[in-house]
Amino acid sequence: MKNITKSIGIVIIGLTINCSQKTAPTSLGGERIGKTVELKNKSVIWEAFDTLSTIAKTEINSENLQGLWKAYKGVLCFGEWVKAMELTKPMIIEVKDDTYRRNSDGDFEKFTIKDNLIIKITETNIDTGIINKITPAELTISWKDKLNYTRYYYTKEKK
Repeated sequence: MKNITKSIGIVIIGLTINCSQKTAPTSLGGERIGKTVELKNKSVIWEAFDTLSTIAKTEINSENLQGLWKAYKGVLCFGEWVKAMELTKPMIIEVKDDTYRRNSDGDFEKFTIKDNLIIKITETNIDTGIINKITPAELTISWKDKLNYTRYYYTKEKK
């Protein structure tokens, strides 16, 4: 049983690292929602976990993510191309119980958390988010798509 559990863990990590996912669009239906700007420090460590987080990397669970989070700033990495984003319309992640959506018109879909990884598996895709920072008011997630990343700096929407 222990070997099966270990094997499943290795498979999940491999899938997380090697499979693509949908990143949130930088525009909606052709509507311009922001701009890219030069990034002063382009050496972003995409999978790093910020020690200023108030929840340990191994203690993150879906309860910590509940609610609506909005991001007006982000960073894109496509190959060697790295740019900052300033958005006029926010990107979101909304979490209810063990489901989330990244589009306010989208359906909520089930996900799992393994340490600081958010994983949503569908028939055609694996959506992978790396939680870089988490506090009650701030959430930074780098969404991975093959070798590309999109990082959003979310803040908690107050009720």
